[in-house]
Amino acid sequence: MNFYLRLLSLTTLSKPAMRQPLRLFLSILPLSALALLSPLGGSLSAASGDTPYDRGVELLGSGRYQEALVSLTQAIQTNPRFAAAYSSRCAAYLALGDGPAAAADCDQAILLNPALGEAYVNRGNLRIAAGDIRGAFSDAEQALLADPDLPGAYNLFGEVFLLQGEYRSALNDLNKALQLDPNLIRAYVNRANVQLNLDNENAAAQDFTQAVRRDPAVQVPVPLRNLVTSRILIIGEGHLERGELQSALAEFELALRVNPTSAGALSGRGLVFQEQGQIEAAIASFERALEFNPQNIVASEALEALRPPEPEAELETRRSEGDLETEFLDSLGTELLALEASGVIPLTLEPARQVSMARQACFSLGEGQSDRSVITSLVASRHLGSNANLEDPGTGRTVSLVIDTGVREELIINSNPRIDNT
Repeated sequence: MNFYLRLLSLTTLSKPAMRQPLRLFLSILPLSALALLSPLGGSLSAASGDTPYDRGVELLGSGRYQEALVSLTQAIQTNPRFAAAYSSRCAAYLALGDGPAAAADCDQAILLNPALGEAYVNRGNLRIAAGDIRGAFSDAEQALLADPDLPGAYNLFGEVFLLQGEYRSALNDLNKALQLDPNLIRAYVNRANVQLNLDNENAAAQDFTQAVRRDPAVQVPVPLRNLVTSRILIIGEGHLERGELQSALAEFELALRVNPTSAGALSGRGLVFQEQGQIEAAIASFERALEFNPQNIVASEALEALRPPEPEAELETRRSEGDLETEFLDSLGTELLALEASGVIPLTLEPARQVSMARQACFSLGEGQSDRSVITSLVASRHLGSNANLEDPGTGRTVSLVIDTGVREELIINSNPRIDNT
């Protein structure tokens, strides 16, 4: 089975939906996400060991902005002339949406150290958020003067050019930023929006995929979600085919963060759960997939395999396929017992409870095996437990029946005509 072809159901992207790229750009970078900290470069050398500044930078990088703010404030209280701490706290304030506090800290960092490139980048990000494109351009220039290899400075130039509609210039600067730092999330998002303006949907989807991998909180524009999801599912499918279940599960979960209604991702996750033996979780995931796409073949077939069929439906199927000798069906017309050519009678349901499908009543009647009256009397077992003595109404004989999992027991023909539950 070509899992990938059956897992994915992509919709065609329409050109009208792909227009208005700048509006998409603004919608996916709210103020709280704009403060993707510029690489700190040499500023880390300003502190050594497990200091409040070190902890603050680490917390800032992991998105724990409020905690970072506390540690960086401690660093500034210890050394009020610590320019890098002001610059980093500027980024924390920006991430928390406190523009005035962020501006004050960035200005203070530049005042204390005019050669601190990342302070200009952080202030430029703040100015982008405020719509001050000219001010952001000036900060990008100052940042490159301070550090010609600062990735955040090239990203800032790229963002300014994007907003000005100078897409080729933006692309050049963003390419440079990602060459210097392949993990600069903001540069991937900016370059994706440049590609949208250039009608390069596949390239845009690729960049959004890279951004989401590094930060699942990145919001992918709705018209690109199917395309980004498909790229992630391809990788998840590869992991699944190689038996790398945890890696596959991580990909399917990532796809669901991009597109929570992806039937393909839900089906893939269900297959992983099924392989892991988490049957209830697998069924739930497959059912969810069918809610969003009732035509999803993977989910439909998996559910059919995982759910035991109703006894009536099972018997009807077997009867239609010629697996049952219909003349041996009980005379009352129930579907509970039937003689197969192999001589095995399956126990399916008792009135008040469901019996394990693994249980079978197996018998050996010797010369009496063809006695249909004995077979007909076995219908009584639907009223009995796992052990019963069954009367043959034709001969008055009693047949002792023992039902057990995986065990073949003989029907012992006794001389006392009775039916007795034991």
